[in-house]
Amino acid sequence: MPLYNFRYSGRTQRITIPRGFKRTATAWLWGGAGGGGGNDAGISGGSGACGNAVKIEFEIAENDVIEFAVGQGGTFGSSNSAGSNVTRTTTIVPDAGWNAVTNYAWGSFMNTYAIWSGGANEAGTKSFTTQFNSSGGLHTIEIASDNSSVNSFGPHTGLRAGGNFTRSSGIIFTKEFPTGLIDFTIQVTNDSGGGNNPGGIAVVVKNPSGTIVWTTRMYVAGTYSYSTTTFVPARTGGTGGSGYIDASNNRYGGGNGGVAGPNGASGSGGGGGAATVLLLNGTLLAVAGGGGGGGGAGVAASNGVAASATPSSDNINTVGQNGQAKSGDGGGGGGGGGGQNGGRRGTTPSGDVSALPGGTGVSYTASIPGTVISSATYTGRDTVPPGVDSFSVGPTFATGGTAGAAGTDGYLVLQLEPLSLPYVKQGGEWESTENLYIKAGGSWVEIIETYVKVGGRWRQVQQDSLAPATQLSQDFRFGTGGTRS
Repeated sequence: MPLYNFRYSGRTQRITIPRGFKRTATAWLWGGAGGGGGNDAGISGGSGACGNAVKIEFEIAENDVIEFAVGQGGTFGSSNSAGSNVTRTTTIVPDAGWNAVTNYAWGSFMNTYAIWSGGANEAGTKSFTTQFNSSGGLHTIEIASDNSSVNSFGPHTGLRAGGNFTRSSGIIFTKEFPTGLIDFTIQVTNDSGGGNNPGGIAVVVKNPSGTIVWTTRMYVAGTYSYSTTTFVPARTGGTGGSGYIDASNNRYGGGNGGVAGPNGASGSGGGGGAATVLLLNGTLLAVAGGGGGGGGAGVAASNGVAASATPSSDNINTVGQNGQAKSGDGGGGGGGGGGQNGGRRGTTPSGDVSALPGGTGVSYTASIPGTVISSATYTGRDTVPPGVDSFSVGPTFATGGTAGAAGTDGYLVLQLEPLSLPYVKQGGEWESTENLYIKAGGSWVEIIETYVKVGGRWRQVQQDSLAPATQLSQDFRFGTGGTRS
């Protein structure tokens, strides 16, 4: 019997039945499988569920249109440890009013580094606070001021300088700085006086190698900047498989996996697989549910929870629900599989623990008298429906992804059997016969197959078989899942 096999194509496909085929067709459908959840350090994410299977036998006629869309498998959730280092540069903006100043009465150190906020001879106390990015270690701080100053550098407070503004160097302090951002608070006082009465402060900071890393003049010029490198976790939930979109915009795709918490190395949830859908002349005949995505792993637990092939839905929509994202440390929930009712979302318990998997979508077969002859649904991809052992399906479809692996796509097999009957000449043209009878024992009996002797051997008479290359059409009524939560 001719069997036509179809894998995921990202398209809705159609076959128009030509003349010369038997009145019954059989289809086997498998939904796309769910992706595995992401890992957390040595803890594995949960496996995705396999796509479920459906078998349906139905009546067909010439010019009927069989329409189908094979569901895509969901991708796997990332592990936060799979992120990357990101370097950001920050430039310090000085407080308004502070400017570089010089004076003939000062020494070279003040004239090189002094700054002041106010008039040239204005008395009073001025201050500002800024930040410095320290690489750690023993630093040298050199300070001169006119008239006096009290300063803080991170944990070191009360560093005073005054009366040394005529010298070529400042007062030197040697202090240990921690690594990271530390606050500098500079406070300078200019006493009252007549005539030439400038105010100002000069500070130079050198790192343990003796290199100047910060000065008061760098501050007012806005040229002090620092770079910090932080690790940004990937936090990518698995993408739900793409699936059929009907005329009412109902989507049969899988839900996206929920992202892991922003802290630690937790795993995000796997994406749900899309359902595989079959229609006849625009009427829905069968839906094979997509597998749920595995839950992302958290460290304070055993391995992540695997998704089950048993359908689980609290969903009135056909699209699988998106997995729940984690707000704190811990794994993200798995996405639900697409189906006649999309699979429920995987949720995230409190704490740094593994999240729950998404539910597998609900399969469906129509009950249409005069069209559907028989049907059956199967839980699990490994439950191979009767009759498919006549071809090799292999292990490469509808199989749930393990931790850190995508689920494989769904599959569809269509059995269309050409008639084994001769042609008759009618009106000057040869036409195929749909029914042929012979009288045997006084009763008319239908002839199912006919043979002709060619070269001494009997050969079966067959009509032209279906040619998918010429009979198959497709469109773009297809899209991603994960659009509803």
